[in-house]
Amino acid sequence: QVNGNIINAFEKKITLNGTALPEKVVAAGVNLLNGPIVFTGSADGKPFTVKADDSKFRWFFGLLSGKGPKLMDDSETHADYQGAGSGGPIDISTDVHWEYDSTAKVKVKITPKGKTAKLDNLKLIIPFTKEGGINFIANALNMRLSNVAGTIPGKGKVGTVWDSTKVPYQKMTVGSFVPFMWIGNLNSGITWFADSDQGWWPTDKHPAIEIVRTKDGRVNLVFNIASEPVEFSEPREIEFGLNVNPVRPYSDHRGSSITFGFLVETGHWDPKQSKSKVFARRYPEN
Repeated sequence: QVNGNIINAFEKKITLNGTALPEKVVAAGVNLLNGPIVFTGSADGKPFTVKADDSKFRWFFGLLSGKGPKLMDDSETHADYQGAGSGGPIDISTDVHWEYDSTAKVKVKITPKGKTAKLDNLKLIIPFTKEGGINFIANALNMRLSNVAGTIPGKGKVGTVWDSTKVPYQKMTVGSFVPFMWIGNLNSGITWFADSDQGWWPTDKHPAIEIVRTKDGRVNLVFNIASEPVEFSEPREIEFGLNVNPVRPYSDHRGSSITFGFLVETGHWDPKQSKSKVFARRYPEN
């Protein structure tokens, strides 16, 4: 069900802001986001955050709150939005297509405000709450061998506690891009995925993706679109996907029972903390 900038689906409520990116996600009773999914960066040593122009959206789209994106089309199976934002020397425009299973395809166009834009860095950040961001999964080139999963490390440490250079058997020509990242808890989470790092500025000097713990103990999933100074004069386009899970009712399939029977026997899963039929191996095992 779609109501303006709010999407209601199985066990979840997704609220979008004017950039058409989620600013609040509640899934399986857990508040996952500590704030909006956002582009941030620095230019000439000055930090900036890309924010929606609320006054523009009120004028053109007639939204009472002035904070929502433009709903282009919706039905029982999908919802299409357009959004826009501005920050520092760049503007962004977004086209977002949501499916009924809470999977979204996000297209972002980054445009210089003038003839050229000079950036010190540019990041996409997904900020998780303490209860939302407990465990993680990373899958890379080889789905079986390039797999890391478990509790997010570095409890009590402030700063980067994990990065994409730690994924085994992952070889990129340049950089350490990983196409699949999941952060969540035993009941729900958010998956980020992408075909490639096309539109990024890859480098071997800095990790492409990081999990950063904040002073208050939360974690941010950080994508370093540009981790070094760059200059560009033509629009850059980036595509990625989002999925908010669980996507459907839990299955009675015997495979799930076997999996969690093993987890109970080995002491890796506490049935008092999560439902008896969670999505199969939606980890963690440590």
